[in-house]
Amino acid sequence: MPNQPQSQKLQIGLAGLGKFGSQHAEILAQCPEIELSAMCDTDASALRRQLQKHSQSRGYQSFEDFIADPRLDAIVIVTPEHLHHQQALAAIRTGRPVLLEKPMA
Repeated sequence: MPNQPQSQKLQIGLAGLGKFGSQHAEILAQCPEIELSAMCDTDASALRRQLQKHSQSRGYQSFEDFIADPRLDAIVIVTPEHLHHQQALAAIRTGRPVLLEKPMA
């Protein structure tokens, strides 16, 4: 079989690193077609813990800076519910696919 180019991994950004966000990070990191390339949380210690586990990821404490990262292909939002509406709309405006851990509002 001739050498075929290996497809690039989907560059995923994950916002929210609490209990459920940490679970999302572990699952995303196990998917061979995905690279968990950026993570965001306002809690510096939560962000630091996850960056130690996923050293290939870039870390952000600012959601605005996070969604402005031009290297992301898609965004996963697992932040507290009261932030969902504002953050989901901002992420959607980037033109990327967005997975929002329920609810929207």
